[in-house]
Amino acid sequence: MTFSDEVAFEEVSVGNYQNLIREGWETFSGRPSGGYLMALIADAMIRHSGDKFPYSINTNFLTPGVVGNVRAECEIIRSGSQVATIVGKLGGEKPMLQASGVFGDFRYVDTDHLDCSPPEMPEPELCSKVLGDAPFLQKFDRRAHPDDAGGPNRKTPPGSLRGWFRLLGEESITPLGIIFATDAFPPTFRPFTQGAGWAPTIELNVHQVARASTEWLKILFNSRFVTKGLIQEDAEIWDANDRLIAHSRQICLRRDEK
Repeated sequence: MTFSDEVAFEEVSVGNYQNLIREGWETFSGRPSGGYLMALIADAMIRHSGDKFPYSINTNFLTPGVVGNVRAECEIIRSGSQVATIVGKLGGEKPMLQASGVFGDFRYVDTDHLDCSPPEMPEPELCSKVLGDAPFLQKFDRRAHPDDAGGPNRKTPPGSLRGWFRLLGEESITPLGIIFATDAFPPTFRPFTQGAGWAPTIELNVHQVARASTEWLKILFNSRFVTKGLIQEDAEIWDANDRLIAHSRQICLRRDEK
């Protein structure tokens, strides 16, 4: 079963969809990954748009996800000649998240200006596997640049991480997989938050500008702001052909260890 199959909703009436939050997508917190939950609501919104391309989706997380039946409600707020604006809600017994997004017909054009460049990466087999025992780590492969790996051998400043990402068993990654990838690596803000415990995501915004055509993705994560109990992490996602695919911003809530 592909990732797109796992998050695929069934329409039960106009604007109403049903699915399952499946076991196996839990993170170290024991709760389903926020990127996985966002991909779920994104699938329902894409279906409601008539299978348009998700140029931008902004998600606010309300309560932790729970394995089991889940419902999505979607509504088109505005539909224009080029894009449509859609809002969506995901929940079971409690509301889990709400999202808004912009969808349209995908048209690839050469980018006029990019004030960024793809991260320089050795081949995946030369990079360090980022391991752990959370169930969702069985679903994908993630590898860190040797210079960015944690511990005494780290050669780059704290707050950033370059890595490779792929979903196991898939030759290329769909827009839904791109959304999941933005939340699939360890947080880069840990060096700035000594004493902080779990940092739940309260908002995740993903902008997609192209379709990935390669199995592996290059991702650059960067944290620059930790203020007033809020933690920010940005990501740039490039395919293996050095084409910018997406960029994202995640806001987390700092919770100090007791």
